[in-house]
Amino acid sequence: MNRIEEKLSFDKVKQQLSEFAVSFNAKNMCLNIHKMADFDKISTELDFLDTAFFLLENNTDFSFYDFPDINDTVNKLEKIIPLTIIEFLNISKILELSKNNSDKYLSMNKKTSLDQFFLSLNPLSNVNNTIKKIIISETEIANNASPTLSELRIKKSKLFDKINSTLNILLTKYKDKLQEPVITMKNNRYCLPFKSEYRSRIRGVVQDASNSNFTVFIEPMEIIELSNEISNITILENEEIYKILLDLTKRINNYVVDIKKDIYILDTLDFIFAKAKYARKNKHTKPTISKDKYINLKNAKHPLISENFIPLSVELKNDKNILIITGPNTGGKTVFLKTLGLIHLMGLSGLFIPADENSTISNFDNIYIDIGDEQSIEQNLSTFSAHMKNIINIIKNATENSLCIIDEICTGTDPIEGAKL
Repeated sequence: MNRIEEKLSFDKVKQQLSEFAVSFNAKNMCLNIHKMADFDKISTELDFLDTAFFLLENNTDFSFYDFPDINDTVNKLEKIIPLTIIEFLNISKILELSKNNSDKYLSMNKKTSLDQFFLSLNPLSNVNNTIKKIIISETEIANNASPTLSELRIKKSKLFDKINSTLNILLTKYKDKLQEPVITMKNNRYCLPFKSEYRSRIRGVVQDASNSNFTVFIEPMEIIELSNEISNITILENEEIYKILLDLTKRINNYVVDIKKDIYILDTLDFIFAKAKYARKNKHTKPTISKDKYINLKNAKHPLISENFIPLSVELKNDKNILIITGPNTGGKTVFLKTLGLIHLMGLSGLFIPADENSTISNFDNIYIDIGDEQSIEQNLSTFSAHMKNIINIIKNATENSLCIIDEICTGTDPIEGAKL
């Protein structure tokens, strides 16, 4: 962030704007907008925004809800590092967003400036269907993801049934020796809660005890081998799941370019619609950008001041390149200057502005300011010297197409020296 943006509070405008974006990348795009120099680029960005604003006004909103940040996932995908279940589901969410927004746009059956984005989305339905077929929840791979996995899970299920059946028999057998007739898990092993006085009489392994030591949780000898078999199968199952995820990663790697393109388009659309939502909420309008040195702001307001702000109007034609503002203290001169500069920063960054329709800003090549107390202890500059340094910089660098805003020239001087100046 440069000094001019900070002085004109453009950083706060960008922060407010970012709150309307959903995706991580779109939020960053909002926080990093800046004044553009190219007239055609500014016009194009404003046209995109104008279309999005029109769609919002006509109750046609596009959803970017639940937009995951998958930058790291894409990096892993490119390197064919096996993705996790959650990462595959996040890719699926991106493809769902692509499909839903693409379908909704196509259903409008009209051409707009946003065609290049919406019509370039590729939902990759075959890829998404493959992910959904293999991954059925955030913690579960489908049984039929591979023949080997299916076979292992059938064996595992039969063992669970056998353990459950055996334990139910033991519940009846030891009913007088149990604290309560329930099956519990301790250290990932099936146990029964025996009264502590029967600890030495039960064949099995003690896995845990209650805080009071009145209860001991014993894994009965009758199921230890069955549980060991389940543990061995679980190891094989996890190895098979790793192979399945690796294979799926390799298959989807073939589409990584398309996925990255979808992400870029969705991020861009999220960014454009964030600007439209911000403009709509604050009743901002599309500015006209003049190639000439012409400014015509109608009932302009400072975007960060909501109360007790009297709208300002100003017109500067290209044959008038200087505007001097005078008036008493607390009369609003500094706010006027900051509003003028901030509105130009907004408009030339591709945002709508807080002014009435048909307001015009000029396509200045640069904006220079000298506002406020610029005293720097580090540089050992007095307030006056700091202002002089700013003005020297303006004189050296400004062109006839620059906007120069100077508040209280020669401020900070000794009264007598200031009078001479």
